[in-house]
Amino acid sequence: MNQKTPNITAKEQQFVQKAKNALRSGERNTRPVLRKLANTFGITDKTKTKELSELAIVMAARELAHKDLSVKQRYDQIVSLYNRQVNLSFRTSQSVLLQQYSTPAPIGFLMGIFCEVDKNRTLFEPSAGNGLLTIAADPKRVVVNEIDLTRRQNLIAQNYQKVIGQDASVQFVEYLRTFDAVITNPPFGRLSEPVYYSTFKISELDHLMALIALDTMRKDGKAAIIIGGHTRWDEKGRIQKGKQRVFFNYLHSRYNVADIIAIKGSKLYSRQGTSFNTRLILIDGVKDERSGVAPLKTERAATVMTSFDQLFERVMENVNTQEMGKKGLNRWEIEALEIEAELLEQTLGAPYNPSSDACVVLDTQVPDSMSFEMHQAVQYVKENVGGDIDNYVRHRLGYRTKLELCKALSAEQTDAVALAIYNIEALNQSVIIGDQTGIGKGRVAASIIRYAVGQGITPIFLTEKANLFSDIYRDLKAIGSDGLRPFIINSRDSKTHIKDEFGTIIYSALTPNEQQQIFESGKVPQGYDYILATYSQFNSPLKKPTKPNYLRNIVKGNIIVMDESHNASGSSNTGIFMQGILAQAEGAAFLSATFAKRPDNMPLYAMKTAISEANMTKEELVEAIINGGVALQEIIASQLVAEGQMIRRERTYEGIEVNYETLTDLAKEHKRIADNITEIIRDIIKFQTTHIDKRVGELDEIAAAEGKEVDLREGTNQAGVDNLPYFSKVFNIINQMLFSIKAEAVANRAIERLKEGKKPIIAFSSTMGSFLEQLDDGHGGQAVVGDTVRADFAIVLEKGLEGVLRYTEIEPDGNKEFKEFDLTELSADAQADYARIMGKIQTVSTGITISPIDVIIQKIQKAGYSIAEVTGRKLRLQLNLNTSMGLIKTRKRVNTNDAFRDFNNNEVDVLLINQSGSTGASAHAIVTDKVSADQVKKRVMIVLQPELDISTEVQKRGRIHRTGQILKPQYDYINSAIPAEQRLMMMLQKKLKSLDANTSSNQKQSNDILDVPDFLNKYGDEIVMTYLKENPEINELLGDPLKIGGSKEIKDGAAHKVSGRVAVLSTKMQEDFYREIKEQYDTKVAYLKQTGDYDLEVEELDLKARTISETTIKIGKGGFSSFGEDSILEKVEVNILKKPFKRDELQQLVTKNLTDESQAKILEKFEDITHSLLNAKIREIEQRYDRLIKAISSEKKVQKLIDAGKNALADDLIRERTKELESARVNRIIDEDKKAANKSVYLRGLFKFFHIGKKLAYPIESYDGIAENQLAIFTGFQIDYSKKNPFAPSAVGLNFAIANSQRYISIPASYTKEVNAIKGASISEVDLGMNTTLNEWEERVKENTKDRGFRYMVTGNLLQAFAEFKGKLVSYTTFDKQVKKGILLPENWEVEKETDGKITVPIAKALRVVKSMTLGSALNASGDMAIFKTTETEYRIAVHHSKKYGGQFYLNQDLLKLVNRGLFEKIGDRMVAILPFDKIENFLNILQRDLGVTVSLYQNQIDAVGLVNTKVKRKVKIDLPPPEEKPNSKASISLLELEAEALELELELLSF
Repeated sequence: MNQKTPNITAKEQQFVQKAKNALRSGERNTRPVLRKLANTFGITDKTKTKELSELAIVMAARELAHKDLSVKQRYDQIVSLYNRQVNLSFRTSQSVLLQQYSTPAPIGFLMGIFCEVDKNRTLFEPSAGNGLLTIAADPKRVVVNEIDLTRRQNLIAQNYQKVIGQDASVQFVEYLRTFDAVITNPPFGRLSEPVYYSTFKISELDHLMALIALDTMRKDGKAAIIIGGHTRWDEKGRIQKGKQRVFFNYLHSRYNVADIIAIKGSKLYSRQGTSFNTRLILIDGVKDERSGVAPLKTERAATVMTSFDQLFERVMENVNTQEMGKKGLNRWEIEALEIEAELLEQTLGAPYNPSSDACVVLDTQVPDSMSFEMHQAVQYVKENVGGDIDNYVRHRLGYRTKLELCKALSAEQTDAVALAIYNIEALNQSVIIGDQTGIGKGRVAASIIRYAVGQGITPIFLTEKANLFSDIYRDLKAIGSDGLRPFIINSRDSKTHIKDEFGTIIYSALTPNEQQQIFESGKVPQGYDYILATYSQFNSPLKKPTKPNYLRNIVKGNIIVMDESHNASGSSNTGIFMQGILAQAEGAAFLSATFAKRPDNMPLYAMKTAISEANMTKEELVEAIINGGVALQEIIASQLVAEGQMIRRERTYEGIEVNYETLTDLAKEHKRIADNITEIIRDIIKFQTTHIDKRVGELDEIAAAEGKEVDLREGTNQAGVDNLPYFSKVFNIINQMLFSIKAEAVANRAIERLKEGKKPIIAFSSTMGSFLEQLDDGHGGQAVVGDTVRADFAIVLEKGLEGVLRYTEIEPDGNKEFKEFDLTELSADAQADYARIMGKIQTVSTGITISPIDVIIQKIQKAGYSIAEVTGRKLRLQLNLNTSMGLIKTRKRVNTNDAFRDFNNNEVDVLLINQSGSTGASAHAIVTDKVSADQVKKRVMIVLQPELDISTEVQKRGRIHRTGQILKPQYDYINSAIPAEQRLMMMLQKKLKSLDANTSSNQKQSNDILDVPDFLNKYGDEIVMTYLKENPEINELLGDPLKIGGSKEIKDGAAHKVSGRVAVLSTKMQEDFYREIKEQYDTKVAYLKQTGDYDLEVEELDLKARTISETTIKIGKGGFSSFGEDSILEKVEVNILKKPFKRDELQQLVTKNLTDESQAKILEKFEDITHSLLNAKIREIEQRYDRLIKAISSEKKVQKLIDAGKNALADDLIRERTKELESARVNRIIDEDKKAANKSVYLRGLFKFFHIGKKLAYPIESYDGIAENQLAIFTGFQIDYSKKNPFAPSAVGLNFAIANSQRYISIPASYTKEVNAIKGASISEVDLGMNTTLNEWEERVKENTKDRGFRYMVTGNLLQAFAEFKGKLVSYTTFDKQVKKGILLPENWEVEKETDGKITVPIAKALRVVKSMTLGSALNASGDMAIFKTTETEYRIAVHHSKKYGGQFYLNQDLLKLVNRGLFEKIGDRMVAILPFDKIENFLNILQRDLGVTVSLYQNQIDAVGLVNTKVKRKVKIDLPPPEEKPNSKASISLLELEAEALELELELLSF
């Protein structure tokens, strides 16, 4: 390495010597002084100056460290040196990238003293920087490693034994167990994939580098390691659970950890340019035997060093001593946005008519809102490729004839491929393939790969998981391109092998050495046609740059296909890296059915779609999507579709019969069964919380000292209650119960359909097969084939009760040991409870079976029909339905293809499939070799367990609804009368409403079922949270699913999570829950619509708007799409749709409400009801503590004393525990009383403040965030006395009349912020009586009672405008009967006040304005950027210093190439660069093109010099394809034969 790395120059050496001498003489170094000194030696590079200044510090400190003085005297002099040294806070783009922070010299010295490197011991420093940590050692005894070239030069200048430049995250194989001492301060970072040290999973880069460094230490050596953060502990005193605890458990089990010392960064690190908190780990040798874990928290471990004297004393305590310490790592992480965007649940209904004339058409449909634009876009492409889209795709994919194309692609797929290729050729851009399941996105991706290879371009296919490599291979094979050879970037392992449909390995990744050679070459190797990789390979471009750099090298001019592209984006490292990669690509294709799943996905798509033309930064784009919600996403999607850059289709269900049947005639029976079962489940949960949780806690206290952790066994927590998507684990039990409840009805429905001449397919999710395998024979043994067993569903509850006895011990390395409580270990009270619950289980007769699938089979077979089962079950039960007993038999497994073939050949009448076991198999109504057209029967899918996720449900439906069917299928949804299932089914049905809009149906259910709102969204989350807070008893029964009031309170997804647990309640409670949620949700939506804040849909307004005037408020970049257009502010005359109450109307309303119920009466009822509820709660508390006190004598500690004959001690313990519980009882009652009093104070205050007819000020937030008050009158409270607690804040409504077009608003008392805002705004209002108030009202509403009025509306480019203009997205009618979309600005919006007369301009268009700047002037741009004109030949560019806000500028490689010395430098809180005048045009172009930077200018500034018409990428006229070759007679194949073949193959459209 010495030979390759140049040494520092003579001038640089002279500078270092001068700086060192100044430090030695006691002078205080400052940056200006050092820069001035550097200039005298011709050193002008500030980065070089900073690094050489630090080298001077190292050399000066080393001299002090080796003086013939005591350790303390040397240390004090080094501290004095540190206080005089220059502040090293200067940062550059490079230092930010590499996280280059040095350790203060005094700390480095102490690390060396502990390691005894001053005693001629060998030392290794694997991340050496400029060598500060080595000052106590003789350099000739030191080996240093550093990857930064400048710092490596400085190391060479210090005459170390050896200087190397290896990646320190890779083992130093030649140095294992070599050195007497190791000192290091590794950089922070997360590993893309964990690395295992023995059984310990290491996930952090700094953990790994520390352990690799320790591997080089001799067994009797010493080490000192600096690592970031301060330790955090749990309530038991253990290091915080997870990767931190695992790392430190490993450290303590392998090494003698002398101490772990917390250091306050702001006190001891400030002159190094950082204030990060750190810890110093001191290691004194390797343990002879592996043992031990990180010890529990101590006062010493928690003490933070805040001075150098304190640190010296602590370290010196460890010199020649060994103490145990511990450490935890606290690292910051960027939180990803988790906003769920339900864009793709738009209204469906319009048929998709392909432009392709391919042999196979799939009969798909598109969202109504996209239909016209989508067809128009495809037609535009068709016209521009010569009028024949099939010929265009045929030519580009290299097929000889269109008939060959027919064998490969359907018409829908051909259209998508045409759009993708056209966008690449004409625009170097991309298309988003948003097709749903069953259309064949994989075929489209394979076609783009084939196209690229044919054009001499290397396609790069990126996906989420390596096992999808085989899927793309199979799609390539299906289109005749399986001979294309992939180069796999992922490492070689079983997951990355590419296999055919038989499991044969076709292609594999190369060996690591072969891969490394190719990565270093930066080229695509010969003999390979395309690239395969997963996104995970590029998630750490700074720490692990090899693969990211390789992708950068090969991407230019090539095409990227991004599968599941939503998983590669966002604000993650991968997303940011991929944005840069896409900018270099020739073109791209995005495959994602949920492309807009998160707002921070959008900058990725903007790189290669017309969104890039919007005049906005990435941050503004994300913020606009967040604020605009689903409504704005719909508009963006429609615009992309119109530009031919997005296509989305889904199979149509027109003419198909869909039936939703609720078994209402069995409602009483269903509820009885469900209540019996759920009562026992609640008993099991209570048993666990009362007895098991307590015992687990006791064991955990003991285990904590051993570094272990005891927890409830995964899967048994809360009797199986844990979170799963939509359904919790306890709901899995309920789901099994619902299956069993419906088994006979399903069998009867199947027999009914068979008698109608139809062929049923019964689909379900679980067979309970694994449960059969775990049954016992009734004598404690494992049941086997031939045994007769109890088959009643109660056995499931038995297993659930037994399951809560299981628990897990988590070992120090994170591995788990599964254990189970012996019942005799528990208290007598627990044993009695267990026996009571088990007795209830054994006596209850549920009337349903553990094997409902066998009920269905036996009933259908008994009716004389044959049945085939396609599941993974190994066993079946021959049931005696009269005795609830069953005989276990072996089930002969049937090959999936054989079963479907027999079914399609009419050799089997009924097909039973589980939803995952038959993916890709076809059961649709087709002609076969054995079944003629007149013998084909209609298929009926009987759905037992629907999926709330639309995509999954549609995929399931697609098993019998496929290309080539000659009869359309039918669907029967069979629903129990259990409220929890009914409501979830209703929500699914509502989501499927548009899909089923053109179906025929026979819906046996009430209107209120259809009226249920889909509350599984962000507003529903708020409602469910409020409900559980107001109903703590329900929250307790559900197991506190949202962790209410805790540090980990769950807000996002709350409605989903709770809905999965509601089934554990009794059926009456379920009904109450859903009724309350519906009422509160409807109230919330109504309130949001009244305030104009509802953003889950675009509101349609019949405004009949007439434009009065218009002006440009934000100039677009220009281009070929609507995204590049200007944003226009229109003053419009519109219909006033909601008028305030007239005087007479308001007077009548107030008078009526005054007579209905007086304020005094409301207060009287409030006091009575709240007092009654409080008394009931106190009685409940009294009874609970009576039970606890009664149970004291059976507590384990008491029983032990009694068993040992120590009755007196037992009595003392009982008295002590009784006293404790009595005290707890009193405190609990006081607490309950306080909570009730606090709630009462709030509501009582409302009842006293608001009286009917009271004059109020209603605050409306203006555009600039300042509230403006509107006249309002309180019209009364809305209280439903039929509710259990009519005075719960969410149940009390406050009604207001408002003197504007909002008319009125109703606000629940639980909206405390909004209610208190009205109270606060109204304090100064003087109420002079009703008549005076009504007179004022009449005067105020005169203007708003007109039929027409004036408003401001933003039109044109809505996306870029939404970043700046707060308003409501609406779809509105115009006076000339058009329908337009716009941003309706608030009623009180004032143009002069809100815009200040400025216009937002893309920065490159403002080039003349920037060039005409006078000396000393400044221009502020978006993104917190400022441009200063400093001289006639230079500008100074200043941006935010943080990586989050300024990194997009000072880390942008294209910008760095333009600024002087290729660097931004930190000055104060800004990063600053100097830009030559002749580079300003290129600089502004990059800012506009890549970062969307804008400036706000006055009209006179624009008029003075004018704007520049920036160059816009125009559509390139593509080469038209030649005509198709006409096949000769010998090769000719009839179109009909080919169509038949295509239909038979069915394109395997649903295979992935």
